[in-house]
Amino acid sequence: GYDTRALRYSGDQAPAFYEVDLPVVTRAKGVLSSRYAAATGVRQPAMLPLDLMTCASGAPALEALAPLGLDRSRPTLVVFEAVLFYLSPPAKAALLREAAALLAE
Repeated sequence: GYDTRALRYSGDQAPAFYEVDLPVVTRAKGVLSSRYAAATGVRQPAMLPLDLMTCASGAPALEALAPLGLDRSRPTLVVFEAVLFYLSPPAKAALLREAAALLAE
């Protein structure tokens, strides 16, 4: 979605943010956040264009964040804000299993 949390919590001591959303949303949000970052100097979140419905077929979502810089050895907060009700029950279950495995490490 178009939440601005990652931009509002930006700064030298801010945590890294990773946003996962539909490709069309990440493209649009990337344009908007890059304009804001250029004007203010804040760090942009890493964007992962991914349809989370693919999780139902076993496609990893959170694992795909590693190439973007996610360090699984660091404390991690996973937020599924206003997204789960858009997903099928199998996609929800797979995504939550993956998050539980990530957080259990």
